[in-house]
Amino acid sequence: LWPNLAETLNIEVNKNDREVSSITMNFVSDVSGTPLARTHHAFTSIVKRNTELQHEDSGRSTRHIELTLPEGIHYQEGDHLGVLPQNPAELVERVLSRFNLNGQDYVNLTGDSGKAAHLPTGKPVKLEELLSNHVEFQEPATRSQIRALATHTVCPPHVKELEDLLLDNTYKKEILNKRITMLDLIEKYLACEIPFERFLALLPPLKARYYSISSSPLHNEGEASITVSVVRGEALSGNGEYKGIASNYLAERSQGD
Repeated sequence: LWPNLAETLNIEVNKNDREVSSITMNFVSDVSGTPLARTHHAFTSIVKRNTELQHEDSGRSTRHIELTLPEGIHYQEGDHLGVLPQNPAELVERVLSRFNLNGQDYVNLTGDSGKAAHLPTGKPVKLEELLSNHVEFQEPATRSQIRALATHTVCPPHVKELEDLLLDNTYKKEILNKRITMLDLIEKYLACEIPFERFLALLPPLKARYYSISSSPLHNEGEASITVSVVRGEALSGNGEYKGIASNYLAERSQGD
């Protein structure tokens, strides 16, 4: 199922078994233990309240979210709260489907410590968790990504189409303006046989999103509130609905999450 080598990462697949599952479940049980979370000095908060501020007929969604902070975490008025979101299940499933992978399988990543610093290397991790919490899928494809896709495409007309996207005017019109992603391109060009591990290495790390804290620590220093405008709308690419990763992740949290 997996190619032998990636340019940056080597991935060894282990099917679910008790030994690997027990080790990996300990690893993925708390997302604050991921490399990205450690980079941002992240902590886990509990949702106390998540309420809709818009009228149900408005066609919009704005959430008021109150969070219970862990002991020892303090903030000041005017501070921002950074949120490390998760990619939605439907986006993760698109990737798994394109590469014919099982999200419940475990992989062991090894690679360059600099280029792969955002990935959970050196220990088994479930594919579903890897794709949900570590990489960005909705950024417009970069020229270097498009070149890599063209290199791994076996159909000459499709290679030409991908290479044409690198031209300045075409790149701006067809990629940037429509926010066409690398995932969009590999779904369109099925003759692209890029290995999954190469695709993974080309993806940027998942970024934290920042929201202004609307509450005051003078009222309750153990809680913080944010107001989130939920981003949803027709995708500029024409491929269904675009959903902002962080705002929709937050909107879907329930009390106690």
